[in-house]
Amino acid sequence: MSSLSSSRDTIKKQPPDFSSLQWHELPPEVRIKDFYGGKKWGWVVYRCSYDKELDTRWEDLKRRILENLRKQVAASHVPPLINTMDFIFVEDPALEGATNDELRARFQAWVPQDCPPWRPETWRWENSRHDFFLKVDGDLLHEGNVGLIQGWILEPRPEDCRDEDDMDPEDWFKVRIDDVGIHLYDELDTTENYYHVRSPPETGPVPLYMY
Repeated sequence: MSSLSSSRDTIKKQPPDFSSLQWHELPPEVRIKDFYGGKKWGWVVYRCSYDKELDTRWEDLKRRILENLRKQVAASHVPPLINTMDFIFVEDPALEGATNDELRARFQAWVPQDCPPWRPETWRWENSRHDFFLKVDGDLLHEGNVGLIQGWILEPRPEDCRDEDDMDPEDWFKVRIDDVGIHLYDELDTTENYYHVRSPPETGPVPLYMY
C-alpha cells in the first residue's frame, strides 16, 4: 500500500514535459532558464532621489520587488531559477536628479563588466538584463511605480507605430512596482517586443504582458 502511494507521489512530482512546445509557447520561467543557461538574470535599479523621507519607500520597493519575484519563481515550473536571480539596487547620491541619458551612460559602462569576455569590436549580447534598466525617483516612488528605461535607444518599426508621432522613439514607460515580474522580464529578452508592451509613460505597459 505504501509502495503504491510512494509511486503515485513520484509520478505527481515529475516535471512537465515541454519538449513538444514551440519557444513562444513555453512558460516564461522556462524561457528565462533556457535563455540564460545558468547565468545571472535580473535588472539594475537606479535610485535617483535621496530625500530622507523617501528612504522607507525605497526599502519597501526593494522588498516588494524581491518578494514578488521569489513568490513567482517558487510557484513556477523552475523554482531553482531563484538561485541565479540578481537584481542590483544602486544607491549613489551622485545620481540625484539624473536624467535618462545620464543613467544610460552609466548602464552602458556597466554592461561590459557584467558579461565578459567583452571585445570592443563585438556588439552587446541582446537580452533583458543588458538592454533595459529600472529608474526610481521621488515622483515614481510616491506613485508606486518604477521607470523601465531603454539601455540602448531602440528605433520603432513602422508597423509598431500607432501614428506619425510614434515614430519618435519613447525611451521609457512606467511599470507598477508589483508588476515587475518574470512575464515582463521574459518578454523583453526579445528587444523588439518593447514596442508591443510599451505605452506612453503616464499609462504604463499593456496589461497582457503583466504577471
